[in-house]
Amino acid sequence: MRVVEFAGMVGSGKSVLAAGARAHLRGSGRDVLSLDAAVAYAVGRVRGLRVFSSTKSVRSLAVAFGVLGFVAAHPGLTRQVLRSQWGLPITVGHRRIILGLFFRQMGALRFVDGSLRDDQIVVLDEGPTHRAVNLFSWARRIDPIAVTAYLQALPTRSLVVFVSVPKAVAVERTHDRGYPKRLDTSDGAAVRRFMDNAAAVSTLVEGHVAGRKGDAVIVRNDADVAAAEADLASRLDEHLGREPRQILRSTPLRRIRLPRPDRIQLRAGRAWDQATIAELSRSYGFDQVGAVRSAPHSGRSDVAVLDTE
Repeated sequence: MRVVEFAGMVGSGKSVLAAGARAHLRGSGRDVLSLDAAVAYAVGRVRGLRVFSSTKSVRSLAVAFGVLGFVAAHPGLTRQVLRSQWGLPITVGHRRIILGLFFRQMGALRFVDGSLRDDQIVVLDEGPTHRAVNLFSWARRIDPIAVTAYLQALPTRSLVVFVSVPKAVAVERTHDRGYPKRLDTSDGAAVRRFMDNAAAVSTLVEGHVAGRKGDAVIVRNDADVAAAEADLASRLDEHLGREPRQILRSTPLRRIRLPRPDRIQLRAGRAWDQATIAELSRSYGFDQVGAVRSAPHSGRSDVAVLDTE
């Protein structure tokens, strides 16, 4: 399993570039999963639980076990994260949301670690590295030592993509798009403090990412988004390998179901795309009608349904 996580200031364009990265990697024949889909895949590999892999409550329970494992394995980092929320000028409910985002993500990553295939890639719009912005930007004053200690304590072995933009550009984009829901935009001073803090934390994160060797990418996204996407695609190919896995040769069909005479459900070892389904269905003697779609309620990215003549 490879994890590609995005980090950057609020308004830097992480989600846009992450979506472009997913499309590029899938178009290259790579198996790309969201974190939730990765959890469903890992649940499905547990004997006796495959039938429940699409059940949200079961996936939530799996993540809860992952959280327990993470806390037991990283008590120091857990204390740092909890300490980061002490004395913040925000509500208790807001702190619970921030902590919940962090621990659920770390629990999910721990649960799926070792369960996914080596060629599967999980892409995170905001990964553990970016959580530094969520955890520390709400304070009245930034503690650079605490931020740096958090970044250095992270256990993830991911490829970090830092999206770099000038503060003025990020502020303008955030103003146009809308501020985080939990930020009281009626308080101008609070908005300015949050954006100033987010810029300061992002600078620390960028310095940390720049210091990583071989598993970090910094992409500028202050002008042409298409140029940033092209640059990122090239850098991802460089880090992840340019040669995609040969789908048809290395992953034959694992299952064929016939829910009804004119419909088939296929499962192979990777996520589908339209061209692959068309070629694969023809090779098995099926005449495809219409577009391929995901199997309903499957919770899997490697299951597809198509209609036939």
